[in-house]
Amino acid sequence: MFMVILKLFRDCQGVPLPNVQTICISSSSCGVNFMRTVNMFYSQPLLQPACLIPGTSSCQGGTALGMEEIVYQDTLTLTGLCNDWVMSYSSCCMGNVNTISGMPSIYIEARLNNLLAPTGSSPAFQSLALPWFCLNTYSTYNFGSTDADGDLLNYSFESVMDASGSCPLIPTAAAYMIPYSPANPLSSSIPITLNTSGLMEFTPNVLQTAVIKVRVTALANGGITGSIMRQNVVTIVNGITGVPDLPGENFNIEIFPNVSEGVFNYSLSKNFNGKLNIEIFNAFGKIVFSQKAIGASGESNSLDLANLPSGIYLVSFSEENKRSVKRIIKL
Repeated sequence: MFMVILKLFRDCQGVPLPNVQTICISSSSCGVNFMRTVNMFYSQPLLQPACLIPGTSSCQGGTALGMEEIVYQDTLTLTGLCNDWVMSYSSCCMGNVNTISGMPSIYIEARLNNLLAPTGSSPAFQSLALPWFCLNTYSTYNFGSTDADGDLLNYSFESVMDASGSCPLIPTAAAYMIPYSPANPLSSSIPITLNTSGLMEFTPNVLQTAVIKVRVTALANGGITGSIMRQNVVTIVNGITGVPDLPGENFNIEIFPNVSEGVFNYSLSKNFNGKLNIEIFNAFGKIVFSQKAIGASGESNSLDLANLPSGIYLVSFSEENKRSVKRIIKL
C-alpha cells in the first residue's frame, strides 16, 4: 500500500479549490489505468517576497499578496509489479504567463518502479514552493529533496506539458516563447543554474510571470526507482529591495547590524517623542513585534529580537504618511 500526495498552489484572492481532486494511475507495461480521488488534507500559506512592504495576506483575510499550498492525499494499492507506474494530474489552464505560448493545461506526474523497488518510495520535496521573486535581486529556489530509501537523486529542468485524454493522460511539450526554454524559464542577468543538490540560482531582471518546472529522479539498484515533479508559476515583482524610504523630510533611519543573533540598533534623524511606530513583519506578513520609537536625533536605540525564530524580517518605521523599511536577518 502506498500513500499518494498531491500538492496544489492557489492565489488566495481566487476561487477556492475543491475538497477532492482526481488523479490518473496508469502503467503501459501492465496494461492498467484507472482514476482515483484524493482528499484535501491540509493547507498552509506560502512565503511573501521580502522586497514588498509586508501586510496581512489575502490568505489570512488581508489585502497583501497571498498564496497557499493545499495538500491532498490518500492511500493506494497497486495491482501489480510494473516498472512504469505513472500518477498524473492535469487541470485547465495556465494563463497570464509571459514565457509560454498559448494557454496549456497544468500537467504534473510522479513515477514509480515497484518492479525494481517493490517497497520503495518516491522522493519528497523539503521546502515550500516560492511563487514570487524580487526584481534585480540574486535569488535561490531550493528544490532539494529526500528519499526515504536513501536513493541517489538527480535534478533536472523539465518542459511545461500540455495534456489531452482522460486516463491515461497524454502529455505533449508546450511551446516556449523565444528565448525561453525549460532550462531558461525566465529572464535573468546571470546564467540560470540548477546544481546537484537541487538549488536553482538566478537574478531576475524583467517584471514577468514565468513557469519553473523541475523533475527529481531517484536511482538505485541499477535503474530509476521513481520521480516527482514540481511546477510553479512564479511572478517577478518590484518592491523595496535596496530599502528606499517613502517620501518624508528628514526621515532617515539607520539600523545596524542588519544581521544579528538578537539585538539590532537603530538611530533616528530627528526627535519623534514616541510618535514613530516600529513594526516587524515575518515572511508571512504577520506582525511579530511592535513598539513606539523614542530618543533624540542621532541617538542609538536597540531592538531585542532574541525571542524571534531565525529568518528574514522587515522592520517598518512609520509616522503618518511617511515610512522607512529595513530588511534584517535574525540568526
